Amino acid sequence: MKITNVSATGESKRRPNPEHDALQVLDTHGACRVRIETSEGVTGVASIGFGRVDAAPAVLAHLINDELAPAIVGDDAFQVRAVRDKLWRLTDYHGTAGLALMGIAGIDIALWDAMGQAVGQPVWRLLGACRDRVPTYAMVGWLNYSLDELRRICTQAMEQGFRGVKIKVLTNSLEAADGPYAYSGFAKRRKALLKAEITLYEMRRLSPEKDDNKRAGPLGSSGSSLHAKTFSVDRSRFFVGSFNFDPRSRKLNTELGFVIDSPALAQRIEAAFHESIPANSYEVRLSNTGKLYWIERRGDELARHEKEPGTGWWLRAAVWFLSLLPIEWLL
Repeated sequence: MKITNVSATGESKRRPNPEHDALQVLDTHGACRVRIETSEGVTGVASIGFGRVDAAPAVLAHLINDELAPAIVGDDAFQVRAVRDKLWRLTDYHGTAGLALMGIAGIDIALWDAMGQAVGQPVWRLLGACRDRVPTYAMVGWLNYSLDELRRICTQAMEQGFRGVKIKVLTNSLEAADGPYAYSGFAKRRKALLKAEITLYEMRRLSPEKDDNKRAGPLGSSGSSLHAKTFSVDRSRFFVGSFNFDPRSRKLNTELGFVIDSPALAQRIEAAFHESIPANSYEVRLSNTGKLYWIERRGDELARHEKEPGTGWWLRAAVWFLSLLPIEWLL
């Protein structure tokens, strides 16, 4: 099955109500559509979307029609990687990036579509899938929306079947916690968090030696325990303070916190979840049998712990026993 024709068209229109995220203002709604025809009469299509730069779809279509398409007409449509490598070499001198890379990607997607049409199979089967479903999420929230608009759109997404939001959490591990009392209130909720597809990290004890703090009592204390409560939202603002969402903080303690509008700092918090936090914490996961286990990163290697790392049976037993008592209102 040979490639007989490659064509691309670009279109763009201004958004009447530009959308704002934490970094950009998306004021354009544009697309470059790629169509590949073959000697067997099979056609593959692809679409590349744009949110900014009105002329970009038309410029990309020009690049595909005049430069990339002539290089692959006559090639085998099933040899997708060979086509991609040829186009990569063609554009490499000036750097295979930006619009050149988007053009190659559009052709690549259209070829996969043509192959699926030719053999009567969805593309995910051709790629060697291990399951027939994957989790998805909807991008429904923009910073320019009013609360009423956001509520309406989120409700619509939930009615379509979307249930979760992307959340990553870092808290103390048992070995790094000040003690098992407050930890017991959190520990019994870990499985529910993981079932909700929240990524959960527990900070390791950073000191190589156990703290010898006689004032801490028989259940010990840690020199690497987290205390500040910090979270970021939409890479644009974040909260930092001492306030806990518990009865004592709400009714008894003098607590405070700051909501800070700073994309630069909020993005540093998000970056930490990709860089330093995984390296200095355990990632808690849930096995197929419903049991917790902990992943520790040691350089390029991963170590799996079936029990809470760095703890003895008596400490784990204390947490388990405390989690059974009706003391949550005291924590």
